[in-house]
Amino acid sequence: MELLAPAGEKEIALAALRAGADACYVGGLWSARAYAKNFDERDLLDTLDFAHAHGKKVYVALNTMLDTRELADALSYTGRLYDAGVDAIIAADLGYIAEAHARFPGLALHASTQAGVQSAAGAALLQSLGCTRVVAARECTMADLCAMAQAGIEVEAFCHGAMCSSVSGACLMSGVLGGRSGNRGRCAQPCRQEYRLLGEKGYFLSMKDLCTLDLIAAFDRAGVCSLKIEGRMKKLEYVTSAVAAYRRAMDAYAVGRRADTAALRRELSVMFNRGGFSEGYLLGSRDVTYVKKPNHRGLYLGKIADIRGGRGFARTDWPLQKGDSVEVGTQGFALAYADREGDGFRIAVPRGAAVGDPVYLKASLALLQKAQAAGRGQADFCETAVTLRFSAAEGGMACLEASADGKTARAEAPVRERAQKPAAPDRIRQQLCKTAGLPVRITDCRVALAGAPFLPVSQMNALRREALAALLGELSPAKKPHAHPAAGKPLPPIVWDKQPRYVAAQVRTPAQARAAAAAGADRLYVAPEGAEALQDILSDESLSPIWLVLPPFFDDAAGAWLSGVAAAHRARLAGVVAPNPGAIQAARDLGLAWVADFWTNAANRAAVEALARLGAADVAVSQEIDAARIADLPGNKETVAYGRIPLMNLHHCPTRRAGGCEACGKAELQDKLGYRFPLRRLWGGVCLTQVYNAVPIALYRAADVRRAGVTGLRLVFVDESAEETARVVRGYAAAWHGQGEFPRRDRQSQYSSGHFYRGVE
Repeated sequence: MELLAPAGEKEIALAALRAGADACYVGGLWSARAYAKNFDERDLLDTLDFAHAHGKKVYVALNTMLDTRELADALSYTGRLYDAGVDAIIAADLGYIAEAHARFPGLALHASTQAGVQSAAGAALLQSLGCTRVVAARECTMADLCAMAQAGIEVEAFCHGAMCSSVSGACLMSGVLGGRSGNRGRCAQPCRQEYRLLGEKGYFLSMKDLCTLDLIAAFDRAGVCSLKIEGRMKKLEYVTSAVAAYRRAMDAYAVGRRADTAALRRELSVMFNRGGFSEGYLLGSRDVTYVKKPNHRGLYLGKIADIRGGRGFARTDWPLQKGDSVEVGTQGFALAYADREGDGFRIAVPRGAAVGDPVYLKASLALLQKAQAAGRGQADFCETAVTLRFSAAEGGMACLEASADGKTARAEAPVRERAQKPAAPDRIRQQLCKTAGLPVRITDCRVALAGAPFLPVSQMNALRREALAALLGELSPAKKPHAHPAAGKPLPPIVWDKQPRYVAAQVRTPAQARAAAAAGADRLYVAPEGAEALQDILSDESLSPIWLVLPPFFDDAAGAWLSGVAAAHRARLAGVVAPNPGAIQAARDLGLAWVADFWTNAANRAAVEALARLGAADVAVSQEIDAARIADLPGNKETVAYGRIPLMNLHHCPTRRAGGCEACGKAELQDKLGYRFPLRRLWGGVCLTQVYNAVPIALYRAADVRRAGVTGLRLVFVDESAEETARVVRGYAAAWHGQGEFPRRDRQSQYSSGHFYRGVE
C-alpha cells in the first residue's frame, strides 16, 4: 500500500517524502484547502523534481466546486499540470472530471472524498467518467472499501487526521452561516462550535480525530491501495510525525511483525488530537464525536497527587522536560523545569491548581525534535555530487551542462537580447547553484560568457531545472515521470429539449404529501421520516407521481434497500432524487428515472451536461450559486424556492447520544446567537440525521427566478402542517404556471433568499 502525505507548502512536501511517504498531495488553484499556503507553479515543479528523483509521486488537489466562469481557467491550469508531469489530479466536480478526461486522456484522475463515493456503484460511475482511483468517503466501513476495490478501481482511504461531521461533499452549513463554502475550500468549521441540545451545552458536531495504526492489515485485506493522512493545514512536525508512525507500522506489517502501535499512538496524541482518537466508521461504530472541547486535548498523563509550595507532583512514565507544554486543570503553560521524583515529576503548577487536577501533555520538545529529524530524512536521501558548466553568447545560445557519475545532461535556450548591464559570473553561479531541495550537491560551477548576453533569472531557473531533472532521469531512468499521450478534445455540447415548468413539493409525512398533491404540486419528492411514513405514502394510490428522495449517504446497503422498494412499488415510483454517484448509478442500474439533487454540487455548464449524459431528467443546481451563475447553466434547472434546506447530513446522531431515540423529531441545535437548527431523520433503510437551516427560504420575486432560466421549483416542507403545506403549494404553483409573483410571507423578514442573490466565497 502507498502511504500518502498532505503538504500545504513545498517544505512540508519535501519533509514528508524524506520521512517515508510514498507520495504527497498538494493544493494549487481551486483546492479544497483554500486557506493553506498552497503551491505556486514554481514550488510544484521543484516538488515534482524532488519526488520523481526518488521514485515518488505528487498528486495535485483541484477538488472544489467550480462555476462556469472558472471552468476554462481550471482546464488550462490542468494542461500545465499535465505537461509538468503530475502523477494525478484529485477532483470532485463531475463536470471538470468529464472534461479533463476528454482533453487529457493520459492524466490520472482521482475522485476526491468530496465527490461522495460511498459504494461500489459510485466507484463504477466515477470510473466510467475517467477516474482511475476513488478516495472513499470517510463514513465508509471496511466492507464498503472492500466492495469498491472488488469493483476494479483503485481505492484510497483516509487513515489519520481530522474528520468532517457531515457526510463527505454534502454540507452547506459553512456557506449558509458565514458565506464561506466548504465545497469551495473555505469551510469556517461550524461543526467545531458550541451548541445547546436538549438543554445541555456541548460540541455535539465536533469529531474526534482518526487514527488507524491498528488497522493496517484490515486495509490491506480490503484491497485499499493507498492510506491517506489528512492535514494540508497542519504544520511540518505534525505531518512528518504522522508519516513516520505509519511508515513504521506499515513496514512492520509488510515483514510479518507488529509495531508498538500503543507507543506510536501516544506520540501522535501529543502532536494533535481532538478528544482522543477513534477508528471512525471503519469498524461500524458511530461513536465518533467528543462533546467537551473541539481543539487539541493532548496526552493524558495522570493527576496532580500533591502540591507543596507551588510545586505539584504528577505520577507519569512520560519523560517530561523543561520547555514542554502542559495543561493542569484548565490552565496551560510551558514547564520552567521538570524534576524527576520517584515514579513521576515535580513541576510548577499555576495558582488555583488543586490535588486531583488532570495533567495533559500538549507539546513535547523531544517529539518536535524527533519530527524535525524525520523530515530531514535518512541515508537513502543522500545527495549526488554534480558539476555544472554554463556558457552564454550574445546573439547565440545559453547552454547548461550537468554531470555526475559519468552521465551528462544538457539544456539550451536562445539569447535574444543584449544586456544593458551584464550579470556578473558570480551572480549567475549563485542562481544556478540553487538546487530547490533536489537530492544533489553542486561541487563545481563554471561560467563562460561571450559579449553581453541578457539572462533573465526565469531563464536560468528553467535551464537549471531542465538539466538537473534530465540528469537525475539518466542516473535513475526508472524514476522518470510517465510520458503523456497526445491531448484529446473537448466534449461536444448537449442539445436540450425544453421542458415545461413544474413545482415539486418535498415532504416528510403522509399528511404533507396528501396536502401537497391536493393543492396542485406537479411532483411529490418524498423524503420520508421513517419506514412507516414511506409505506403509507406509497400505499396511497391517489398520490402521484412520487419521486423518492435518496439519502446523501448511499452505500451498497442503501442500494439494496432501494432495489427492494423499487421491486415492491415500481408502478408507484416516477423516479428518484439522487444525491451522489452511488445513488445515480443505482437508479441507472434499476432503470429508474432520476433527478440530480443539489448535493451533486452542479455549478457549471460541464457538470450539468455530465449529469445529463448520465441520464438526469432534471438537475437541481447547487444551493450555493447566485442567480447570475444559475443563468450561465444550460438545460432543465431546478432550485429551492421555499423551505428549510438541510445543511448537514450526519452519519452519527447527536439526538440519540444526548437524549435517546425517544427525542427523535423534537431536537434542535441552538447556537450562541440563539438560532435553532432542527434535527430530523431521513429514512433510507437506516437513519440519516439532517441538520436543517434555522431560517427558511422564501423567494418572492418570480421574475428573477424566470430570468435565471429555472424550470423547476422545489418547496421543502419539514415541520409544516397539512394546512400550511397546501397554502404554500397553491401560492407558488399559481405564480409559476402563470405570470404572477410568488406569495410574500406575513413576516418576510424572518425568511431568507438563501444564496440566490449573493452566492458564496
